Amino acid sequence: MQGNLPAVRRIVETLKPLQSRYRVCVIVNPMVADRTKLDAALDALAHAGMPFVFDVYTSDAITLGSCSTQNKPYDPPHGLSISIEDLKSYKKRYGGLLIGIRFAEVFAQDFTVRAVRTTNPEWGLPCWKLPADSYFRPDLAEKYLAFARGNGLFVQWSDWHWQEFAEWDEPQESHEAKLAEILRKYPNLVTVTYANNEPQNASAARLPHWERAVAKFLVHGAAGYGLSNQSWLCVDEQACPIEDIINWTKSALDRGCRLIQFEPVWYFFKLPRGTFEVPRDGEAHTSTYTGEPTANFDRLAQVLMTYQFQSKEDGYRGIWYANQPSGDKYGWKYSGGMAVFCAKHLPMALYSPKAQKTFFVYGGSPGPDSPDLLVMASCYDHRRGQVPRPTVIMRKATGGDRGDAHHNPTVALDDKGFVWVFAPSHGRKDAFIFRSTAPYSTDSFQQVLQKEFSYPQPFHHPGFGFMFLFTKYTAGRELYFTTSPDGVHWSEDTKIAGFGGHYQVSWAWKTKRGTAFDFHPPGVGLNGRTNLYYMETKDFGKTWTNAAGKPLRIPLDSPANDALVHDYQAEKRLVYVKDLNFDADGRPVILYVVSKGYESGPKNGLRFWNVAHWTGTEWDIRTVTTSDHNYDTGSIWIEDDGTWRVIAPTEPGPQPWGCGGEIVMWTSTDQGKTWNRERHVTRHSTLNHNNARRPVNAHPDFYTIWCDGNPFERSQCRLYFADKSGLRVRMLPEKMTGDFERPIPFDNDGSP
Repeated sequence: MQGNLPAVRRIVETLKPLQSRYRVCVIVNPMVADRTKLDAALDALAHAGMPFVFDVYTSDAITLGSCSTQNKPYDPPHGLSISIEDLKSYKKRYGGLLIGIRFAEVFAQDFTVRAVRTTNPEWGLPCWKLPADSYFRPDLAEKYLAFARGNGLFVQWSDWHWQEFAEWDEPQESHEAKLAEILRKYPNLVTVTYANNEPQNASAARLPHWERAVAKFLVHGAAGYGLSNQSWLCVDEQACPIEDIINWTKSALDRGCRLIQFEPVWYFFKLPRGTFEVPRDGEAHTSTYTGEPTANFDRLAQVLMTYQFQSKEDGYRGIWYANQPSGDKYGWKYSGGMAVFCAKHLPMALYSPKAQKTFFVYGGSPGPDSPDLLVMASCYDHRRGQVPRPTVIMRKATGGDRGDAHHNPTVALDDKGFVWVFAPSHGRKDAFIFRSTAPYSTDSFQQVLQKEFSYPQPFHHPGFGFMFLFTKYTAGRELYFTTSPDGVHWSEDTKIAGFGGHYQVSWAWKTKRGTAFDFHPPGVGLNGRTNLYYMETKDFGKTWTNAAGKPLRIPLDSPANDALVHDYQAEKRLVYVKDLNFDADGRPVILYVVSKGYESGPKNGLRFWNVAHWTGTEWDIRTVTTSDHNYDTGSIWIEDDGTWRVIAPTEPGPQPWGCGGEIVMWTSTDQGKTWNRERHVTRHSTLNHNNARRPVNAHPDFYTIWCDGNPFERSQCRLYFADKSGLRVRMLPEKMTGDFERPIPFDNDGSP
């Protein structure tokens, strides 16, 4: 409007360094009455190669366009700043530099128009041109969306008025339902953004959970969600502290936002306040309004260029973790390489036949001196025989002086191929659910929800959605579940067991979901974990029974209940649950370790690996083998030919009586009654191996994944996987030079 082209050029030059890390563009409102000035500014952008976005459906068309001779929007009452015909003309003129369009405050202005007509006429100005019908017109919106889709433009739909924070506005629910319908009609086109400029500083309280307003649209076809980050966050936008803007920026980056947009321009650059108007002092071209960056921009740019958010690591390096110092030569109750710890986090890998990829997650290490944990995701491409550089979904400050592996993630895959990652807390509320931005990909993720959960166990059931079992620290470690059709909308958390505390392992068989768990006696707690219980549901949690089909009343609230498999408390034995599977008839098989005490070392003797199999009439309990640590962790596979297979660190490793050992494969052909050591999967190792995990729908070439580490001192933690035979073991590369590399063959002779 002001024709201040030197300022435009300075702004562009200031933005260019950001292009090394981001796709940068500028937003232009095209409702300027003097189109020669608009065209001159666009020419300056084009000459510098700076892409731009037009504001097309915006509250400014009423609030600024109705009352100003300097502005001339196409249809002020409906918020349209420019016609489709003019858009076509500009697209033809500027080609690929016109990359998107924005819808700004459509819902907020619709609410304002309704209020001006009814309860709050003082909100409007006499010069406002109000629509004769509704301000929000889906039919008008669709015309611009159709143009965008036909011309390869992206669309930003930005607003501060959302049902999540305005439940009192009844029409808003139907408006958002209409938006969801539009998104389904125009999938992967629109990025829905929350604008943090709610009146009276109301957005400030939304910082911890603002994504709730917009993340829900992902399941309706949104290309992603983002943030419109504005200094109008504060009542006085000029005085808004830049650190407030930065905190919002970091929250968006941490959530994997597809788009972050900043305004107003005069907060970041030396321009007159209210750039849509000609300055009254006539200094549009003086040294006062040079377009040079303010201190606010310099500080923001520093953060944008240095802040670490979702990125790619240059190799696979797992977390090392230790818990409860023991004061003896064994160091801790448990410790070592914990990238795929623990048995109660599942699944950590799954195979997709359609993608021909095994997707997996793990806890990564930011470095030997960091107490943080990296929530990592990657995949093995079976066609290429390669893995990509792994993706850092988020960096979690877990507390203490060592990264806490209780924050290790789990994974699920929905019907559309989106990869879901559940990043838990350790007894707090800082747990998160992420969804991949593209199907069958681990390249980038967006945070969908923050929720309270520990020990996550999500499964996606085709045609139903998610059934998610987890733990909450309500009265000890208590067991809960919730369900969701889409990963965004979840049922109320329902407690299923709570009598002292529990650890569980669960699995799905067709539509059945079973869980096996222990009991933490009052006064003793988790170090006295004992007893073995099992219950299941065939209707996604509506009803629960024991293995015999006897109904259970949940939540279970007493150790003496019909879910009891075996009373180990009476035998003064501890129970460490490891895995749950089902035989060909859908009958549960529980893998667990029995011990005399919780401490590491020979004091408590050898630990017994047992399987408990429901035969249809009784629990048949048999011993597979022994090992030397309570936290030796493995899994059980039950195959179509009737073979039962346990892969676990049951042989002493280079650090005996420490967590883990050498991985061994055990098989049974008589439903677990007798077991044979088929082969050593690892031998002559330098570090103990542990946590052999079972992928969902495991592919024969990627049958189990585990990690290694020294349980007695902080060490590296490497990740491995093996084929079904156990003869072909490969290590994921610790250091990569390319974007994709083949896993490294692990020297192993596979001898029995």
